[in-house]
Parts: sequence; C-alpha cells; structure tokens
Amino acid sequence: MEIVVKKKKKILVVDDMGIFRRYLIQTLSLLGYEAEGVAGIDELDSFFCYSNCDLVLLDWNIGGETAIGAFDTLKDMGIPVIIVTGDPDSVSGIDCPVLGKPFPVMALKKSIQETWSH
Repeated sequence: MEIVVKKKKKILVVDDMGIFRRYLIQTLSLLGYEAEGVAGIDELDSFFCYSNCDLVLLDWNIGGETAIGAFDTLKDMGIPVIIVTGDPDSVSGIDCPVLGKPFPVMALKKSIQETWSH
C-alpha cells in the first residue's frame, strides 16, 4: 500500500501590525494551513529568496503607503492575493478579494477557498 502525504498549502501573511499578523498565522494554522508572516514589503521581497507560498494575505496599507507595487508583483508571479485592510473603501480597481479588518474567521476561510477555486 502506498502512503500519500498531502502537503499543506502555505499562506504568507504580510502585515505591519505584529499582533494581527501573529493572530492570522495562528488562525490559519488552526484552519489546517501552513502559515508564515512578514512585517513589510522589504521582508516580502526577502521571503521569496528562500521560500514560496500558495497565497498571500496582503495588508493594503503598510508603513503609510499602499501595497499596490507588491500586489502587482505577486499577481505577475501568479500568486493569488487577498487584501486585508482596516479601510476597505481605499481599495479600488483591484481584482481580488478584500477583507475589512476586523473580519470573522469564516469570512477568511471562505475567501481562501473561493480564491483557490477560481
């Protein structure tokens, strides 16, 4: 009998708020995903030098700037993105799910599932 080990999907959390980033990593782990986190765009760039992921939860406002450049780069790499932001009205013209902070865990789970089903 062959044993098949199913690899967990990896989700990267990019958020400059440490407590929220750690909360999301813990929540994603409890939902059965492998999760890692970085605090900003520079760390995001470094992350892809040594690792990869299946999806990114990207804070839209990092360090007082929007993450549009990072969003465009991730989309060009073919990595699905879900935007998380305290100001969902500030996100326009972006073709991906947007979750307004705070959001229920079930909304996060649904967005992840829908993102991978497309």
